[in-house]
Amino acid sequence: FCMGGMLTFVLAALRPDLVKVAVPFYGFPSGDDQPDYSRISAVVRGHMAEQDDFFPPSCAVDLEARLRAAGVDAELTVHEGTGHAFMAPHDALGTQRADLAAEIWPQVHDLIRSTIGLSIDRIKFPIFSSLSEENRFFLPSSSLNPVSMTPAF
Repeated sequence: FCMGGMLTFVLAALRPDLVKVAVPFYGFPSGDDQPDYSRISAVVRGHMAEQDDFFPPSCAVDLEARLRAAGVDAELTVHEGTGHAFMAPHDALGTQRADLAAEIWPQVHDLIRSTIGLSIDRIKFPIFSSLSEENRFFLPSSSLNPVSMTPAF
């Protein structure tokens, strides 16, 4: 999510040996400091906001084209009518779309299952153990980042 989405791309480029699937949400590298996208071997399915001043949708469309040109299996979906942080359960920006989160999360789970054969339901994230069941539903894709935390299987 946000910076985590950006770091997802960086990690996928730096560690193609470890990252097999990447699902960034409304965040990606911008400016001159770009990773070498040709190194990404992961399947990339990103979810971006239509009204996002931090990560403009036009840049997401451009990035998707660059990823595909580099041979990456990538789709970056810009969700119509959404604002930055639309998946966030805390709704700090007033942009939460719980209906869209309920639609996207099963797709994310299916992608991870089909790509690496792992069910997210079986992953235990110690940092999230105190969250309510409702908020666990919104676990971010970047929580699978082995640099930021180690999930217990």
